Amino acid sequence: MVKESSSTEEPVYRGIGEAPNAREFALAIANIRIDSASPLPIYEQITLALRSGICSGDLPPGMMLPSSRELAQFLGVSRNTVGLAYSRLAAEGYLMSHRRRGTRVTQDISSLPATPPQVHAAIAAPDIVRAIQETVDVAHRAQVQLSETTSSPAAAEVCAPDASLYPRVSLGRLLSQEFARPPTASSNHIGRFQRAIANHLRQTRGVRCQPEQINILANSQCALDLLADMLIDPGHNVYIEEPTAPAIRAAFRRAGARIFPLPIEPHGTSSLVRGAPPPRLVVVSPSSNVPFGTQMNEDRRAIILSAANQANAVVVEYDLCQELVFAGSRGAALQALDEDHNVVYLGSLYETLGPHIQLTYLIVPTDLIEPFGRMAKQCGYGPDPFVVGAVAAFVEETEYAMHVKALRGIYGERALLLAEACRGRFEDGSLIQPVGGLCATLRLPARMDEAVLCHAARSLGVVIAPLADFYQVRPAFSGIVFGLGALPDRLIDGTLSRLAELVQDTRW
Repeated sequence: MVKESSSTEEPVYRGIGEAPNAREFALAIANIRIDSASPLPIYEQITLALRSGICSGDLPPGMMLPSSRELAQFLGVSRNTVGLAYSRLAAEGYLMSHRRRGTRVTQDISSLPATPPQVHAAIAAPDIVRAIQETVDVAHRAQVQLSETTSSPAAAEVCAPDASLYPRVSLGRLLSQEFARPPTASSNHIGRFQRAIANHLRQTRGVRCQPEQINILANSQCALDLLADMLIDPGHNVYIEEPTAPAIRAAFRRAGARIFPLPIEPHGTSSLVRGAPPPRLVVVSPSSNVPFGTQMNEDRRAIILSAANQANAVVVEYDLCQELVFAGSRGAALQALDEDHNVVYLGSLYETLGPHIQLTYLIVPTDLIEPFGRMAKQCGYGPDPFVVGAVAAFVEETEYAMHVKALRGIYGERALLLAEACRGRFEDGSLIQPVGGLCATLRLPARMDEAVLCHAARSLGVVIAPLADFYQVRPAFSGIVFGLGALPDRLIDGTLSRLAELVQDTRW
């Protein structure tokens, strides 16, 4: 729910008087005013204004309406609020919404009522008040849930790579060269990067794609926002692997999606195929789950691909840590197994080249190349060209492969040392042994307040995050998540000693 002024002395209006771009809209839209003192929800005020404009002819048939983002910015409300109004009018037949062509007034207005429905406060007032209160309560709960999901700095911190392992000498030299070289008309850093990544993924992950299918983005947040912009409308069902990085749920929830958890246990797959709402999007991390660092088995991969194909859904393969699988077989990417072209592959160089290089890329089906590229350009999601050129040269050289191999050894050794340190201080099996990634999870004793423990640990310089931060629903057990990037070998033993003492002190 959008937070408006708390003053009750005078209604707060937003609209044409404050908007810098009012002249870009039709008058029926430019004159919309939001009254924060009204008992009607904001989305209902927008719905009434647009419905009235359509019925009066001020918004003629076939007219293109502003995008939900543009109208939300103009009115000073959230995008989800405008999306809810658009969805309501589309359900009533006033609007036609298309993912690529935008939202328009319906062409067939003859079937619409001559007089738009009005809200009569005098009729069934208790029911209306109750309905309004229910809407406010639902919006409030959604806002609280969103704030809980996005306010997870500890989760983001434990997922970060070790900044000291940045290849500053070799990559720094390439960055300096590209920055000093003046750009020319013949410079094609984007094409070079696309070819380098396509070749690398074909060799290491079995990914099948043409270079032009690769969209290059500044960071993983830009990639998630682009996916939400292009593939999600308010009300779409998105199934997201549980647990996972909180930023994934936050990006799709901001787009108005209904988020359903998809547990990583084998029985969790049934929610995709037995009576559950059909998915628009399925987000999984087959190579290395966050934060457990476990891999998805082959049977489950086949089930997810089959279920997505039956529902005509898109699968997002969130494969950011695919280079850092340090135990067992890495296997082929889900995209390599996809015969129906339903998989969008999301990869990143942040985990191997970070913290300064956060280049991320999306590999999309051929029919989505043009719309994805256009939207990324319009939103300014692209990285600096000289960085793209330098990283392309680095990936082409053998130095990148050598650097990644060294990282796998370093993080794998830290995971082993962490397991050994836990074995002497906690019960056997407490640590969920990762096979890859940048995280490791420790099960806590029963009746342990993980949030209190994490707060106390941070005061001692121990960086950990509550396991609950990675879940949409409450996990089956309490736990804490370590970041392998924040645990150099020399600090692991001392860190676990301090943590074991804290566990004894904070047990209920």
